[in-house]
Amino acid sequence: MFTKVESFKREWTGQPVTRYVSSITGMSVVLVDFPGPIINAYLAVATEVHNDSGTPHTLEHLCFMGSKQFPYKGLLDQLANKIYGTTNAWTDTDQTVYTLAKAGDAQFAKFMAVYLDHVINPTLRDSSHLTEVYHVTPKAREAGVVFSEMQAHAHSADSLMENVTQKMCFPESSAYRSETGGMLDPLRVLTNESIRAFHKSMYAPDNMVLVIAGQIDETALFRELEKFENECFPGTHRPFRPFVDTEPDIEIPKSQTVTVEFPDEDEEFGKVQVSWVGPDHDDGLANTALDVLGAYLTESGAALLQKELVDIPDPLAVSVMFYTRDYLRVSFSLELESVPTKRLAEVSEKMLSLIKGHTVDLTRVQDCLENTKLTLLKRAEENSEFLCTTVIEHFLYGRGSLEDDFKIKDHLETLATWNSAQWTETMVSLFASNSITVLGKPSAKLAASIPKDAKQHKKELAQKFGKEGLERQQRLLDEAEKEQSRPIPLEIIDEFKISDPGITFLKSQTERYGRWAGDEEALSIHYEKFDSHFVNIDICLGAQNIDEELLPLIHLIYGSEIFNFPVRGLTADEVMTGLNHDTIQYYAYASYKGFNEVVQVHVEAESSKYEIVVQWMQKCLLETVWDIDRIQVCIDKALNQLAETKRDAEARLVSAKQRYLFKNSLVHAENLVSYEQWLRSIDTKGVVAQLEQLKKQWLKKDIFVSVTGKIKGDDVSAPWKQFFAALEDTPSKLALPRSYDHLSGLGATLNAESVLVPMSSTKTAHLNLMRHLDMTYTSPDRIALLVACEYFQCVEGPFWTGLRGKGYVYGTSLGPFIESKRLQFEIYRSSNVYTALCEARSIVTSTTTLDDTLFVGAKRSVINNYANSRASNAAAASSKVVDVEIKYRSEWTCVDDMPNFVDQFVKDVEAVTEEEVKHAIEKYVVPLFQGASGTAVFCALNIGEVSALKEKLEKDGYNVEVEEIDEGESGSDDGSETDDDDDEESGESEDESDGDSDDHTSSDDE
Repeated sequence: MFTKVESFKREWTGQPVTRYVSSITGMSVVLVDFPGPIINAYLAVATEVHNDSGTPHTLEHLCFMGSKQFPYKGLLDQLANKIYGTTNAWTDTDQTVYTLAKAGDAQFAKFMAVYLDHVINPTLRDSSHLTEVYHVTPKAREAGVVFSEMQAHAHSADSLMENVTQKMCFPESSAYRSETGGMLDPLRVLTNESIRAFHKSMYAPDNMVLVIAGQIDETALFRELEKFENECFPGTHRPFRPFVDTEPDIEIPKSQTVTVEFPDEDEEFGKVQVSWVGPDHDDGLANTALDVLGAYLTESGAALLQKELVDIPDPLAVSVMFYTRDYLRVSFSLELESVPTKRLAEVSEKMLSLIKGHTVDLTRVQDCLENTKLTLLKRAEENSEFLCTTVIEHFLYGRGSLEDDFKIKDHLETLATWNSAQWTETMVSLFASNSITVLGKPSAKLAASIPKDAKQHKKELAQKFGKEGLERQQRLLDEAEKEQSRPIPLEIIDEFKISDPGITFLKSQTERYGRWAGDEEALSIHYEKFDSHFVNIDICLGAQNIDEELLPLIHLIYGSEIFNFPVRGLTADEVMTGLNHDTIQYYAYASYKGFNEVVQVHVEAESSKYEIVVQWMQKCLLETVWDIDRIQVCIDKALNQLAETKRDAEARLVSAKQRYLFKNSLVHAENLVSYEQWLRSIDTKGVVAQLEQLKKQWLKKDIFVSVTGKIKGDDVSAPWKQFFAALEDTPSKLALPRSYDHLSGLGATLNAESVLVPMSSTKTAHLNLMRHLDMTYTSPDRIALLVACEYFQCVEGPFWTGLRGKGYVYGTSLGPFIESKRLQFEIYRSSNVYTALCEARSIVTSTTTLDDTLFVGAKRSVINNYANSRASNAAAASSKVVDVEIKYRSEWTCVDDMPNFVDQFVKDVEAVTEEEVKHAIEKYVVPLFQGASGTAVFCALNIGEVSALKEKLEKDGYNVEVEEIDEGESGSDDGSETDDDDDEESGESEDESDGDSDDHTSSDDE
């Protein structure tokens, strides 16, 4: 029986939040009423461990391998796909959280009971431990899904530094010291018995909270939960509350500095991380003040540390970040990236000295306070995960009511009354207390030792097991896979029938202005109106008419720095201060929704400040004063950033594709080789004239603007009249450039070519296999191809079971990239990449029939991904702009004739037949995997693995080029200036999550 113990409405948004507790088991359930097509469920368990074995993380993986009531590997995820959902999980230092994101309410309650059984009553078979956690292959290679995942992080600077930070900040008796993901040596010897014992000690129902955000049938949910309680819940209770009852008093006894080496050929730039232990979790006022001060010190060019360490001649860092770890006492850090290695200690000391000697500027800190409030409100509008995180943190550490943890408004009002002295005193008390400083120092010697050590370790494994032992490993693995491949009874799957998924998509009202509405004398504006406190503005600038030699300037200035320059009548400081006062967020990015020949200039603000924001955008784009000293700072920062970029395997892979697959384009100009050569040869004296030339070529009357949200007043276009008048005239029609118009010879043919990118900083490989794809968003085969790709790549699909399940890879993806005319298969974090590639070929080429359950699940997974990309009003409106103005522009003539793209997409996916999908597999997918002819391979991998892979690919018929790399200098033949969020190919294809990504992002599976 679940009893309501608390109910209230969320501040500002009025969203109802209700907390229930079971009188039988003590399990908590919290419901958050959140509008949208997606229901998000989070089942959180407080997990405390005092070692680096990775027990919480391995248990998280094993819970998906079957339950006592449903002892079938893959059942949970096949059911999730069938009900338009997807599961996932994460393990952090103090929690393991199991998630479900599901479109519509149909069968939600019934599925949650099955999910609970997997978490509370997992089978935890030895065979699952062997395949999912760790094993040795017959070729003496180490594998296992968890092991491969952690192997990818083992030598990264971030992982090494964070591990040392945790161990120095917390005493021996504290579980916060633990690497809950698992260190490699402890993972090698972790036993299944230890995992079972941990589950028994931690996975009690009163040590769990189920948080659900969305619109659900509450009666059905509690009916299923109570039925499950009566039949399946174990009668166990936690003897203590993790961390709250066990954690010692946490104090850093004295400030310490330690140097941590990480592998990298380039020893020029390192990292600095300074960490403190701060306020108690329940001290809401102190934690809110901490967040505001963190923003005050680091966010925007007006911030103290940004001004003094980053935006200076000869920068001491490329970026400075502030973040917290929300424990029983909140731990927080300042992190500096790309710091000159010889000055690591000096820079860390200077940062602390700056803070201790600073008097807080009351005007600026009040702007940060207001921005914090508005950011919280915007998150509450748009993101249910933000609300659910608050609930989980309260469950872990809260001593009062849940409502108390949501009462941020009172704290903000109190802080608004503070004077400069109070803010300064608080800042000093937090940031001048004892701290742990970790200096991350790159080491070429360590980088050189890793492949040698790996080779020696493999040799020792072969000697340890011997021929017979390795053959026995194969037999054990075969037996484990056989045990896990027990067929799932169809009657279980058939119990979860859905005739109507009940998905309610969010809607907005469309208005169009300027050339889109037949008015040649006004700016082209697309406005998607929905109820909100905020407005989002994107100015979209196509690069199709820019001289090739000017394109790198876009990445240097408009890709990130444009808001940091003075404008006519205002200094740079005044610009940044004004923007911080009038906006919530602002940035420029060299890609728009995955359309990578378009630059996005983005601003978010309160609805009431719409006109003011338009004025700011005009000033920053049209009235820029090109300060030569600031341009030099931009160049120095960009050069210093290269070392950090080159340590990222995914970014290096992206850069290689940018370099080889494109030409004469914004995308190609971003590849590390070309971009660095340009940075080192730039003539700063002539750059001002080039920037003015760029403005004339670029800022013309054929740009377009996207406005989503709600504005104050009714006339969207009026504030833009002055802006439009200042633009250069152009006779050209409004059209955005496309990446497929800039393909190189290789990019257009993709025939039997391969590029390998050697790296010293990664243990695992990232590989892309690609083939030319002649397809548009309206092609008849597009929907069938989407479903075909999802069939192979979905959770518990053929790639999941055949590649991840055997420990070859951590993940794969398959999908069309229409903007770059490619079908692409991606392998990421692979410990045995060629074997994984061969296995994928075998899977695809041997697929002659489709499994009925997987086929239905694949269609519904496509729809669920699509709904997830439109989960909030802001996301739905933004996607609609892309649909209307880019993807399907030729399909209609006026707003009244505009089809409902969302409904049509869902109908088309539901209607696709098995025969159509089989045809798409035969026509598109199979040729991708049939051999070198008509395909290309790009791979970033450890330098010690390159020669072996090169030899194998050459035998397959590929012409293999290995990038010549001198990582010891910032001029190597690799890398990219691309964010992880939006890199060349994030592993998703592009179609229904907007654009493409050879340069930055997304995928045809959303």
